Amino acid sequence: MLIEARVTANGTVAAANCEALDLDSIPPEKRERLAAVASRTASSRFNRASEEGKKLGRNDLCLCGSGLKYKKCHWGK
Repeated sequence: MLIEARVTANGTVAAANCEALDLDSIPPEKRERLAAVASRTASSRFNRASEEGKKLGRNDLCLCGSGLKYKKCHWGK
């Protein structure tokens, strides 16, 4: 699922678009770029949580946005 959002300077969403993608339809060079963006996004979520002093428990949802519990997500390994 590709979700594209344009955010204004004050943090409100100005526009959003959602599209279902087939992995085979994405060229390899774009897959690498998308993986890098996803990794940076996940890292920033973890960094923000640690700055806020939140302790992430094993049964909490993972901050990477996968919808999985931290203990089952790839970030918890």
